[in-house]
Amino acid sequence: MSSEPIFIHSMFRAGSTYLFSRLRNCPDLYCYYEAMHELVAWASEDVHHLDIESRAEKMQQLHHPELDQSYFEELKAVWPAWEGALAPETVYGAYFTENPDDAGERFFSALCAASPAQPLFSECRTAGRIPALKSSVGGKHAYLWRNPWDQWWSYQIDPYFDAATRVIAHAKPLPEPLRALITEFAVAVAPVSSFSEAKDFYDLRPLDFRASYAWFYGLWLYLFDLAISSADLLINIDALGREPAYTDEVSKRLFGWGVSNADLSNACSPISCYTAEEAETFLAVESQVHGIFEALGWDAERFRRVLDLREQYRVSEPAGADKEVSEADYRRKLLSGRTHELSRAEKWAGLYEWQSRELEEARHDVAALHRALERDRKVLEHDRKVLSELESRLPNESKLREAELALANLRIAQLTASVSWRLTAPMRSLVALASRAIKKLANIVLFRDWLGPKVIALVARFPFLLRLAKLALQRFPTLRSILMGAPGVSEPVPNVDIDTDPAILSLRGEALYNQLARELAMPELPGAQADGERAHS
Repeated sequence: MSSEPIFIHSMFRAGSTYLFSRLRNCPDLYCYYEAMHELVAWASEDVHHLDIESRAEKMQQLHHPELDQSYFEELKAVWPAWEGALAPETVYGAYFTENPDDAGERFFSALCAASPAQPLFSECRTAGRIPALKSSVGGKHAYLWRNPWDQWWSYQIDPYFDAATRVIAHAKPLPEPLRALITEFAVAVAPVSSFSEAKDFYDLRPLDFRASYAWFYGLWLYLFDLAISSADLLINIDALGREPAYTDEVSKRLFGWGVSNADLSNACSPISCYTAEEAETFLAVESQVHGIFEALGWDAERFRRVLDLREQYRVSEPAGADKEVSEADYRRKLLSGRTHELSRAEKWAGLYEWQSRELEEARHDVAALHRALERDRKVLEHDRKVLSELESRLPNESKLREAELALANLRIAQLTASVSWRLTAPMRSLVALASRAIKKLANIVLFRDWLGPKVIALVARFPFLLRLAKLALQRFPTLRSILMGAPGVSEPVPNVDIDTDPAILSLRGEALYNQLARELAMPELPGAQADGERAHS
């Protein structure tokens, strides 16, 4: 018994489920169904997720053959050998990779090691990585293919196939001819890479016939060319079962790989009859795809080897007029339903565009509010920082003021307790009393206008009193201002009518009086000057 793995690669709706159901009955094989599946990647951490696709109604809807066990029974049986070995991005993101690590080498090697018999993989998402798997995992690799017209129509049985095929556009790297198809036919590509989000995007935006078939046929053409150069065996599902010689040839090749007792004689892939108008529509799109591939370097030989095989295995069912009309009506109904879906998708797209604009405006408003809040936050943070600094400084400044006040109180206490302060207490009392008396005298007009000159005349008689008067005027400016008139008064000091009789003064007294009067800017005694000169003479 060989332990070399066998891979059956294909696109969707190429008869892979039929072939899997027949090979699964071979006792020498351990068959994995679509191990490279987005659901398997999701179940890589929890194997119970695989139970989702085991519903009988789902199998009936897809026209799949009835199976004795669920699709993923073999995968569940060898769990946890492959736990965490398949990343979600590997399924579609690495569809065309040439790197063995990205192609899933670790995942498939784990399954091969866990298989109780020769492992066989029936895969619908690995056709673009046949060379990478062949070089890393080894084994035998077959490619299962079908005529593109019937295969594309088979896609219409469920929106999943069209959406999942469009997710392949997210592969990195994506071959240049396929990138050109996206541009030429305006095939919308989802802005997200996760399968579930991208599928939802494509479900809401179905393509029209021209774009849908162009994308499908471009993949069909590219993958078939790749399989011709890298696969060990090509299996055409249309000829399998219909042509006994071809069926026997395929069975023998598989037997040489270790597949025994594989009866493929009941294979019967549906073949449709197309009107001339339908055929012309298909061929027009294919011609446009060929032109894009040719412009990017595909030569005539490359096209020839693909198209020759397609023509070689073209199978024509005997068709009457009634069958042709009924099938055409059926397809017309499918297209009518697709037109309805497109109309609905356009409405959804319009709603989506409006919501996108509203969301963008809301984002701008939110961004403006965010900027305003950020400015306010910075201002608040600055104010909080300043307040914190003030709060930290306040106790220190308060303590400083308290210390200064305590020092001042101490100095006052020391001053009041000193001997000099106690000794000068009476003098301070007299000064205070004199100051109060002088202030009261300032309000007495009689003192300034009448008593003042009398005091001056009296003081002038005695030199000792005159000297004391000078010292008092210097010591008490208030008294001087009272005698001479307050500073700033615009009116001159009124002349004082001096009624002092010079006869009662000696010549010396008159001279001193006049000298003191001059210093005080007061009128002098009349006739005193001549007498004074006379006295001196």
